[in-house]
Amino acid sequence: PVQFTVDAYPDEVFDSGVIEEIRLSSQVNQNVVTYPVVVATPNPEGKLLPGMTASLSFRIEHHPDVIKIPNAALRFYPPDRKKVHPDDRAILDGVELTRQESESQSGGSMSALERAAASRQKTVRHVWYFDGEFLRAKQVTVGLSDSRYTELIDGDVAPGDRLVTGEMPKQ
Repeated sequence: PVQFTVDAYPDEVFDSGVIEEIRLSSQVNQNVVTYPVVVATPNPEGKLLPGMTASLSFRIEHHPDVIKIPNAALRFYPPDRKKVHPDDRAILDGVELTRQESESQSGGSMSALERAAASRQKTVRHVWYFDGEFLRAKQVTVGLSDSRYTELIDGDVAPGDRLVTGEMPKQ
């Protein structure tokens, strides 16, 4: 099953499409590779025409009833270290990352088990929240993601927690 939008109707989501064919004749435009895909879908109102550009979403996996973190919170990086609690400034310096990378790369080539562990480590991220006058970090392990939210697998984040997703513009 496929959900898609077309440029001609940006506010309408078509959710009854089925992929019939993925053509291997890729095109590159501004370093973006696209593949033509043929989607079969009902078109009772005649809105969809051949050759329309569409943005497709594929549901590969679905985990219901999970805590979701806004993707903007996972992308946020404090720009001013003075606003970060002193205990969390090592995260900004990359000290934790460097230590984890050196542990995962020591010993030359890694076994399959070590590669899998290193891959899982990439899902460990930090989100930021206000604690009084300072920003504090919470370590989280993330899972499935879509264009807006990412599944929380592990971490001290509860539904309703206020996470930092960006800076307010100065007025």
